[in-house]
Amino acid sequence: MSGIHDDVDLGHTVAGWTGCVVVLCGCATIGVAMCAASSLGVWLGIGVIVLGGLVTWALHLAGWGKPSGPRPPEQWDWRGRTR
Repeated sequence: MSGIHDDVDLGHTVAGWTGCVVVLCGCATIGVAMCAASSLGVWLGIGVIVLGGLVTWALHLAGWGKPSGPRPPEQWDWRGRTR
């Protein structure tokens, strides 16, 4: 089964996972707000999604993200701080 996909550096980093969780919370907020017919909740969810992008970018700049360019396969696991 592993031969179906090429080897890909998925970038399992603190910055990536933190941003993903924050954006997922924003999407959940939008979903609940749509069910409740709350336009304020939709805008709050959009704000949380934007915050997720900013948090990811800040963590990447702080050294918790994947460095630019390809990484060797032995470094594809979780990454700590790069500095």
